[in-house]
Amino acid sequence: MDPKLRNTLKWITQIQLLVLLFGILIKITDRYLLNSICFWVLRYPDTSGNNILWWQRFSTTERLGWRFIDYVESK
Repeated sequence: MDPKLRNTLKWITQIQLLVLLFGILIKITDRYLLNSICFWVLRYPDTSGNNILWWQRFSTTERLGWRFIDYVESK
């Protein structure tokens, strides 16, 4: 086999392996990590008596928090 062709096929195989591993990582992240983060975001604060979550104190973070929760629940 030609060394140039062999190097090209090796390079293509390595790229395919990286794409496969990246896809697996995304699946694991979507399934487990996002649900854990959503659970952490929705926990009530321990010391506060008004039941306002830590991310609801500011309007910007509240919007981002609700968008994140909607994204996770729609999956």
